[in-house]
Amino acid sequence: MAALAQTNAVAVSAAKQCQLCKKYLVQFDVHGRTNMWFCTACRFYQYGILAGEDAYHLEYHEFYDKYRGRKLRTAAVRLHRIESLLEQDRPLSLLDIGSSLGVTLEAANKRGWNAVGVDISRDTVHYCNERGLESYHYSGFKLPFPDCSFDALTAWHVIEHVENALDTLVEWRRVLRPGGVMVLETPDASTFKVGLLQKRYRRFWIPEHTYAFTPATLKQFVINSGLEILPNPPIGRLGDASPWLLAFELAYQFQAGLKRSLGIRKGFRVFARRGICQPSLLQNAA
Repeated sequence: MAALAQTNAVAVSAAKQCQLCKKYLVQFDVHGRTNMWFCTACRFYQYGILAGEDAYHLEYHEFYDKYRGRKLRTAAVRLHRIESLLEQDRPLSLLDIGSSLGVTLEAANKRGWNAVGVDISRDTVHYCNERGLESYHYSGFKLPFPDCSFDALTAWHVIEHVENALDTLVEWRRVLRPGGVMVLETPDASTFKVGLLQKRYRRFWIPEHTYAFTPATLKQFVINSGLEILPNPPIGRLGDASPWLLAFELAYQFQAGLKRSLGIRKGFRVFARRGICQPSLLQNAA
């Protein structure tokens, strides 16, 4: 009995606690895909193995180049929605985290924004720079920009790759100006298919992912980082949209709404706003 008690004590001490609710976690391993820990209380997957830079070589991003035209139209829709949340008394500035092959940067430049990107892949940074897009190498920790530098920050399918979600969001918040808007998109771990198939849904469990969020868990991280959650704007300002953009935007939203109602959407977005610029509070939060 003493030996069994000692074994149980070691098992408990080795277990991880949930980064949100502090409950103890259970291991969630998908052979050949991922090794995570799962919180049965808040349904949150976390503590995946952080991938190195070599995992994000240029071939990793080929999908974005293959469908660049379609991706540019999607980026235009996204930026039109973000623009409706910002004051426009001057050209807007954007930081795109995980800028990849620069689709969002190109779409932002076409709208007259001052767009800057960062990416962990030196190959994609070089690719963007060769095409006149401003992008910098980013290790995933400290951003190379002063406090309160940007009106908007976007991160499309990036937050699920980071080592520590809260520290990362605090750092991203630091470079937003007062009133600035952050938009995150990530795969949705609350979809019907994930819940039904779990480990058998192998395509969902990407080896480079360290987290799998639900809307509730990501929103809680965003709130904990000091940002205010905003309602997702369905479309941008009608007066600012060309007929083709408005048509594409409405079709895009209809398709997204249909997938959401059927429980088959692959990802979700969170919109958030930064309040008063207080760098000292950010340092304490970190």
